[in-house]
Amino acid sequence: MRETSRSNAALASTRATRLGHLCVDEVGEDGAAGQHQPTGRALFTSPKHDIAARRIPAIAYRIKESTISPGIMAPRIVWEDTVDITADEAIAATSTKQERQNSVVVFLLNILANGPVPKKVIDERAAVQGISEERLRTAKEKMGVVAYHEKTVPGRWFWALPQHAPAKGDDLIASPQLGHNSSSS
Repeated sequence: MRETSRSNAALASTRATRLGHLCVDEVGEDGAAGQHQPTGRALFTSPKHDIAARRIPAIAYRIKESTISPGIMAPRIVWEDTVDITADEAIAATSTKQERQNSVVVFLLNILANGPVPKKVIDERAAVQGISEERLRTAKEKMGVVAYHEKTVPGRWFWALPQHAPAKGDDLIASPQLGHNSSSS
């Protein structure tokens, strides 16, 4: 085998398609109490894939018992419909409200760790992780994150942790009450 053939074979094997799966219990909302309740189904999701640039829906399934022969039972999977939910969304649905809000605080701490970040970037990354504008605003207020607006027209909104906020007189104008909704970002 020639040297170039070996290197091409090695390259091909490292560029193989990657696909990972995650099974998570499906939860639905109980209309009366607004609580998340198990539906009795599980979701077969694809949190890691590089086979498509599009959103891959989950597939719902149940595990049932089947009689293989008299006295011998075995589990079997009964596939149901597809569900338009990502792995991240399915996991988030199983967590409590406090856990979800804490994850938003961690999200903001991570994204703002190195200094001010444009609000538009924060909104885009939050949307990818399924974080709502309301949860983002609640975490911002809880953490004391400060919003800033560039003096230039049209200026961009920035969010920063208090220790990274520019001093007065810099090229940004502090406005802690603003910069929290999409229309003022």
